[in-house]
Amino acid sequence: MFKGSKEIMLNTKKPLKDVIKAIEDNSSYIGNVNASKSGNISTNAARFQGFGYSPAISGFVTDKGEGKYFISITHSANFDAIAWVIAICAFPIGMLAFLPAYNANQSMSLKIDQVLNEVKHAIE
Repeated sequence: MFKGSKEIMLNTKKPLKDVIKAIEDNSSYIGNVNASKSGNISTNAARFQGFGYSPAISGFVTDKGEGKYFISITHSANFDAIAWVIAICAFPIGMLAFLPAYNANQSMSLKIDQVLNEVKHAIE
């Protein structure tokens, strides 16, 4: 499994609902994002789907008070059983079955950076 997370701290006079709306409006890079009123962020991550792995993206927004908001988004690419079978049965060449998951994880990381930058510019 490959995973990572991206965080950002925002300073704004806008309320939490506006920050959540900015996240939903600027999430086209990672797919259809749903954010609850409590600040939980979820998406189906189907845009990053590929052979041998299942992608996942989730996160949260926390109101730290005094106009400060902490946004954290985590991403992962979990290996499917077929990737493990190929990797074990065709070792060491079979280890290449994990390469699509690695590439997807890197792509998710870059796209989440873009989303957070867009949110930052939309809020400030």
